Amino acid sequence: MIASHRAKFIIVLISIYQAVFGLYGLHFLFRVDSNNILDYIAALLFFYPVFSSYQLYYRKKVTYSIINFAFQLVQFKIGHFGIQYIIGTYFGIGFYIDQIKGFIPTFEFLWAEASIALQIGSGPEVYAVELNLIAVIILWLLFKLLDRKENLGSTSWID
Repeated sequence: MIASHRAKFIIVLISIYQAVFGLYGLHFLFRVDSNNILDYIAALLFFYPVFSSYQLYYRKKVTYSIINFAFQLVQFKIGHFGIQYIIGTYFGIGFYIDQIKGFIPTFEFLWAEASIALQIGSGPEVYAVELNLIAVIILWLLFKLLDRKENLGSTSWID
């Protein structure tokens, strides 16, 4: 179990991380130069990390942040369908399979990224999966906080 001062430090760091990169993604809302409503909906999805940050820092609710980072955990493309949701620093490790090159391991590092992508019926038929190691580490920390909260009770877990 983590000590109280470490728990507070982790909450502050993860809250700042979510807020900064959520706001970084939100700036796309003002840059969208389209009449397509889906572009605006995608840009508004960047608000969720800011909301999660608020819930974690001020209300000590860990669940919203767990949901946020769980969505960032795996990026994949199967055939002509793919999903990508990245907000923050990304270090992905995975594999890529196509019909010409075969199996290729992938490593990708992005310092500051804010992207949401849903691909349906576009591009060549490929199979790719990447695991976001930054999200894995943050989820591990969040589950440690959740464990502390459950063991110490909801009123005194951060004191």
